[in-house]
Amino acid sequence: MTRWNLQSGANIWLGGHATEGKRLLHQQLIDMPRPPIGPIDAAFITPESMDEAIHFSQKLSTRLGPGKRLWILTPTQLANEQPSTWLGLDERMFDLGFTKVATEDVEQQYQILGYEHTTVALS
Repeated sequence: MTRWNLQSGANIWLGGHATEGKRLLHQQLIDMPRPPIGPIDAAFITPESMDEAIHFSQKLSTRLGPGKRLWILTPTQLANEQPSTWLGLDERMFDLGFTKVATEDVEQQYQILGYEHTTVALS
């Protein structure tokens, strides 16, 4: 089991445009299967903006069943500074049917925000 509660052989999705963060997660998740279609056990997004995170979250919600997790990797300084471009992320994720369940440090420069898929999207 990895640090993100993944069983060995769990199906994951990894994507996003922040390439340095994506490379870091790829190294940590290298042995996990990544099917191009069908249900997944977890998704990992490395967005450059909150809008990108929301876009991918909407797309992935159909592949994540209830209780499955979506992880969003962000620079650590966001925890302290909360630039205006990231304000309201938790609320927007809730509107999509996700509840925040975890925040973990990844290396020194990143944190990963965990959201559990709980319901059908409100919007």
